[in-house]
Amino acid sequence: MSTYIARRRSQDKEVVWATRWDRFLVNSDPNIHWYSIINSLIILLFLSGMVAVIMLRTLYNDIAVYNDDESKVGRAAMRIARHINFPSIDGA
Repeated sequence: MSTYIARRRSQDKEVVWATRWDRFLVNSDPNIHWYSIINSLIILLFLSGMVAVIMLRTLYNDIAVYNDDESKVGRAAMRIARHINFPSIDGA
């Protein structure tokens, strides 16, 4: 069994608790990372487009089945209903 001992560096002791995140949050470099922003937007648009295409294809197929000839839908429903055991009305 091994143990792990964490030791703090001496320079970390000088960091005040209230300002410990300032070195990460304060932006001393005014250059905006345009590549990262554009890359994120492209990925967002691509994934949103994929979701939209999937939803539109699903809705298109559902509407096509709904608008299809009633007799085809009725025949398919009767084929399914033949295999369902409905309880009898008189309870026997």
